[in-house]
Amino acid sequence: YADDWKIQREDYKKANKNAITLWHKIPGLDNRYEAYVHTLKNEIKVGLHCKKFAQDDIDLLQAVKPNDWHYRDTAKDKRTIELTLPLDSDPETWANATETLKRNIRKHLLNS
Repeated sequence: YADDWKIQREDYKKANKNAITLWHKIPGLDNRYEAYVHTLKNEIKVGLHCKKFAQDDIDLLQAVKPNDWHYRDTAKDKRTIELTLPLDSDPETWANATETLKRNIRKHLLNS
């Protein structure tokens, strides 16, 4: 899956050996944006962070957020859109969720 993703890195949490995050870039977005698939103890999170954001970034995140995703103020300097999936969900579902996000971003950038 996701052979055109620009993989940045894979992180492992020291406190939980089962927590793994695959970070990747989405074409068309600058380096302040990082997409991820985060495997936790009880769930999978697929999402997109924006660091050092401005109002335009918040507007973009809201505009490209798929219907079943959630927007949240992650931290003082970061905003996130995210989908939470069951731990036993198929990796194809994770890839499809990210592909839906990528299509929304492409469409938004083309129409901007």
